[in-house]
Amino acid sequence: MFSVTPFRFYFSLALLLLGGALRAQTFHFRNFSADAGLPFVQVFTIHQDEKGYLWTGGYGGLSRYDGRRFLNYSPRNGLANHFVSCVTSDGEGKLWIGTIKGLNVFDGKSFRLYNSKNGLPDDNVNQVIMDQHKMIWVGTNRGLVSWNGKTFQTYGRSEGLENEKITALYEDREAASIWIGTTNGAYLFDGKKMVYFPVSAVLSNAVTAITKDKSGTIVIGTADGIYKKDTRGFTLILTPSGINMPAVNALLTDRKGVTWIGAGDGLYAYDGTTFTYYKPSRDENGRNVRSLFEDYEGNLWLGTFSGLYRFRGPGFSAYGVHDGLFNTFIYGIYRDRNNLLWVGTSSGGAYTYDGKQFKQYARREGLPADQVNCFLEDETGALWIGGVGALAHFNGSTFTTYTTANGLANDSVNCLMRDKKGRLWIGSNHVLSVFENNRFTHYSLPPSHQRIGIFCLAEDRDGSICVGTYLGGIYRFSNGQFTPIVDNKSKKTDSYLAMVKDNAGRILFGTLDGVYVYENGKITDHFGEENGLSSNLVYSLMVSRNGRQLWVGTNQGINRISWDKYIRTGEKEIQSFGKEEGFSGVECNGGGFYEDADGSCWFGTVNGLIRFDPQQWNSDTALARTSITNIRLFYKDTLFENNSRLPWDENNLSFEYIGISLANPAKVRYQYMLEGYEKNWSLPSDNNITTYSSLPPGKYTFRVKTCNSEGRWSVMPATFAFEIRTPFWRQLWFWLVLLSASVALLFIIIRVRIANIRKRERHEAQIRVEVAMNQLKALRAQMNPHFVFNSMNSIQHFIINNNTQEAGRYLNKFARLIRLILYNSEKANITVREEVDLMRLYLELESLRFEGKFTYEMNIAPDVDIDYFEIPSMLLQPYVENAILHGLMPLNGGGRLLFDIRLQGEMLVCTIEDNGIGRKKAREMRQLSLKKDHKSLGMRITQDRLEIINRLHHSNLTLNITDLENEAGEATGTRVEVFIPLG
Repeated sequence: MFSVTPFRFYFSLALLLLGGALRAQTFHFRNFSADAGLPFVQVFTIHQDEKGYLWTGGYGGLSRYDGRRFLNYSPRNGLANHFVSCVTSDGEGKLWIGTIKGLNVFDGKSFRLYNSKNGLPDDNVNQVIMDQHKMIWVGTNRGLVSWNGKTFQTYGRSEGLENEKITALYEDREAASIWIGTTNGAYLFDGKKMVYFPVSAVLSNAVTAITKDKSGTIVIGTADGIYKKDTRGFTLILTPSGINMPAVNALLTDRKGVTWIGAGDGLYAYDGTTFTYYKPSRDENGRNVRSLFEDYEGNLWLGTFSGLYRFRGPGFSAYGVHDGLFNTFIYGIYRDRNNLLWVGTSSGGAYTYDGKQFKQYARREGLPADQVNCFLEDETGALWIGGVGALAHFNGSTFTTYTTANGLANDSVNCLMRDKKGRLWIGSNHVLSVFENNRFTHYSLPPSHQRIGIFCLAEDRDGSICVGTYLGGIYRFSNGQFTPIVDNKSKKTDSYLAMVKDNAGRILFGTLDGVYVYENGKITDHFGEENGLSSNLVYSLMVSRNGRQLWVGTNQGINRISWDKYIRTGEKEIQSFGKEEGFSGVECNGGGFYEDADGSCWFGTVNGLIRFDPQQWNSDTALARTSITNIRLFYKDTLFENNSRLPWDENNLSFEYIGISLANPAKVRYQYMLEGYEKNWSLPSDNNITTYSSLPPGKYTFRVKTCNSEGRWSVMPATFAFEIRTPFWRQLWFWLVLLSASVALLFIIIRVRIANIRKRERHEAQIRVEVAMNQLKALRAQMNPHFVFNSMNSIQHFIINNNTQEAGRYLNKFARLIRLILYNSEKANITVREEVDLMRLYLELESLRFEGKFTYEMNIAPDVDIDYFEIPSMLLQPYVENAILHGLMPLNGGGRLLFDIRLQGEMLVCTIEDNGIGRKKAREMRQLSLKKDHKSLGMRITQDRLEIINRLHHSNLTLNITDLENEAGEATGTRVEVFIPLG
């Protein structure tokens, strides 16, 4: 402890008498060190950028914390040196980092270095800040410079500041000036001139830190304390007697006006009157506070030689062994009319706390119970104390003990209650007792639950007693009878560990299945994890004095329900407090609730006594800052700019985002929506990655919003707009081109079709001409000169031989034949009857002409409808003529000709068969014959007609000629078969 001057001693004593003494308490400081991902334990600087990221620098590089993890940077990433002394941001997304090897500017992707080669007076950068005009100020080991966006400008040459080591920089925004701390005092730059202020420090003139307190006074830190500026310069702020504040390393005035002092032995708070000491850690390195920073949520961050600490303020304070509370398993809590706080423990009896120290009451002081469960004060001011072993009555000086020997039902008192009539009700194992007129009356639980403990009691509106048990359910006791309270909503549990009545007479049950509301003889509602409770295992309950809040103690911390809001609106607004919020006890115990008149609450836990001061609680009112940190395309990291246009097949996107709420990152929740694809926000979730697969073409905007640790949702979501382009085959221009091409193609097809039709018509016309010519040829063939000449000779012969009758008959047949041939030549097809009539006339004339050299036979099958079936005209006659002339005439007689028509499937088969000399002999005779006056063109003409008809009508008329032979291989005639398809 360093010595002080007599003046300082007496001044300190005066402050002590005025109430400015230091108070030592235990508070929760959340530590982040190497095990949490921080790459260094010596933290020299802390800064939060515009997006909410917390940056720390130390002996080990640079680190960024987003509430989930630390992202670290070192010289391997481009940092100038692993020793980072200071960090600030410029509001444009760039980070300025001071190291012992120069000044780095980090844009999120790469580091740019400025050093003495670029205009810095020295490479060792100690301080860097940005003023309200966006100017960067840089303090080095050899002077101060500012960055105007292009070059560095040096300050203080004439005042001797040029080669000074800059140890602190602070902007006084109201005065529009910069304070500069050096190893030789302080300087003030008002934008025009530099003014020097020496510091009359006891140990040195070196300035280590600068801030401005709530009164607007500049305060500086030195090696021997803190000084405030006045009209004479700087005056030491005297600390109360007993404070041995070592060298000041850091100063910060928070938004509430408290000046925080980071020193070598811990953290100090100065509100202008009172100093308060905080011990961040029991470890010496953890108490060496090197830097301080307040984030946008009001959390205080400490950089120490044992890592980074977060302090949410003195809202929660803990009491345990180090405060004199030697047994930290706490049950009942009660404050008596003498303002003593009574605390029951599991094995150390009871303690009282007068605001300064704890005093124990155990067996040596006369308290008969080692485990104290509950307290209750009677109308005389005496205190009843219930525990395991006995019930005690304390009148302020002595204990009166009640056991089974003098009327107590059993040796376990679990709960106590006074009814409207002033009677004392006692809940113990399987027995409910009432103490009235100095005697006990006992009521046993129903036989099936005789060994069940009674854990809680409450009086309802009509004076009945509600009795909650562990494993035995809940009862309503009236007129000496226990009646089970059975309700479908509460059938999930049989253990009722806590019970409390609100200001309107409703009774609330704390169970192992949450909280149930009991009103007018029935259970009306339920609170559980699904509504926001930290756990359904409820051990204790308390309604605040003003009735506005319901406190619920669980195995996972405490919960504060806005009870008045629930009564008014039915909305279940629940705020939970755990270790991250400073509730270090975590698990509550039965009966461990008490509220003081000023609203402070006391909680009994398995890890000590916890006090909550709502006036000191730093509520998280700041909205989380949300950023979209990464976009993945098909699960690969991709750099996309806002309003990107993506090809149609790049439609599988993942969005990674972060909502920064450093008060309690574990409670951060997200809601997102892809506008253009989804119409509603997603359900709240802690998942910070969302994937969309196979997105159709369109314009989209991904939106994500965040709620902070106390459930407050951000108003402006983070957004990313993009478009997935329509594939070319679904775009208008493509369809226009396709339509144009289709029209052009249709036009070409129509033109080609027309051309083909015209070509086909020309071809068909040509075929029709050919058919007509063949018909004429066939007609000429049928009417060949020999036939006509011979017919006329036959007629002449009949006339000369005076056979006029025969000549007339012949001439008549000849005329009919000529008429039929000419008539049929006009038709493409004729009926079978017409063909048969023509063939009969022709054969009759040929038989007369050749005077009986051959006979003929005509057969028409009965199933051939000769009036319905049709065949091509002039088709069969040439084959009949050929058979007579070339097959039968060379014979000396006995020739036979068969003309046969019958059905064969879907074919009409026409057969011409003769017993002539055969085709081979006929060819030989024609070759030897010298007669050239007759050419039989009928067969060739008929063959041409068959081919033309087949092409024209796409038919399948076929011809089959068979040479007939005997067993010796000699020709016996010829068979011609013409196959004509029907239909």
